[in-house]
Amino acid sequence: MKALKVTVDWAEMDLFAATLKELNDDENIFAYQIDTLTGIVVCENECGLAYCRSCFDYRVAPTIEEVK
Repeated sequence: MKALKVTVDWAEMDLFAATLKELNDDENIFAYQIDTLTGIVVCENECGLAYCRSCFDYRVAPTIEEVK
């Protein structure tokens, strides 16, 4: 399992919530919003992690940190 901690700015919180909801619809990805600006995304492998990063980079300007 691989996990990402994602943080965004106030201006992007609506897009952030929508992106997390969209990612959570995938059966191989678990996305959880901790607060309005921070979320955790858990994937089963590196491919899922790359997909999640690309979804966030395309829509918002996040700070992404890989969690071990």
